[in-house]
Amino acid sequence: TLSANQLGFDSFSITSTDTSSGGSSVAAPASLVGKEVVDSFYDSSYQEQLTDTTHFFSDSEFFGRLEGTNSGLIDTYVRSYQWSSSSNEGTAAISPNASWKLIFDSETSGTSNYTTTDGSSSSGTFTLNDSSSINVPSLLVGKILTESFINHSGENYTNSIYFKSDTKVLETEEGAVSGLFAVYESSYIYSIVGNVATLTITDGTYSATYKLLFTSETT
Repeated sequence: TLSANQLGFDSFSITSTDTSSGGSSVAAPASLVGKEVVDSFYDSSYQEQLTDTTHFFSDSEFFGRLEGTNSGLIDTYVRSYQWSSSSNEGTAAISPNASWKLIFDSETSGTSNYTTTDGSSSSGTFTLNDSSSINVPSLLVGKILTESFINHSGENYTNSIYFKSDTKVLETEEGAVSGLFAVYESSYIYSIVGNVATLTITDGTYSATYKLLFTSETT
């Protein structure tokens, strides 16, 4: 019978030599629902640093807010996506023609790469956090929703929506230069998922759907 000393060692250790994912022990999340991703990157078309803040309010849709260091708010949008993950990498296949890859260096940060089928791409860094818990109003009766936007003619417009009941609204549209444009009554349906509300307003054959991302109880 051989003793440990006769074998030439009395202790050992085992280390992994698997480098298939860069030796990372970080795992990408299986789901992004309830998460906020802040992606920072340089965009050559805008010629400035951009920040894209994305709120994943369901397993198939997210709300994005794109801002420039110099330009300020550029766009808000809702997109459909499908998330898949393996090891420390995750990819959001974004409808209709984009892919957003997140490589996790830690549980809450890493590098990003966004590509489209027409050949455009951007690379940057991101952080991942839980979306803020907001007390979104469950009822809108008696409240006024005010929306500011620039119309196709370049004029600043304000759309005010007064919620008369749980099914009816009174809307007014007013231009900064042209003045009062329209007043009309419509029907609406309101629902909430997380801190994102969906408001659908119908007037006869016309229908408009708003996705509202609440960053506070009133904005």
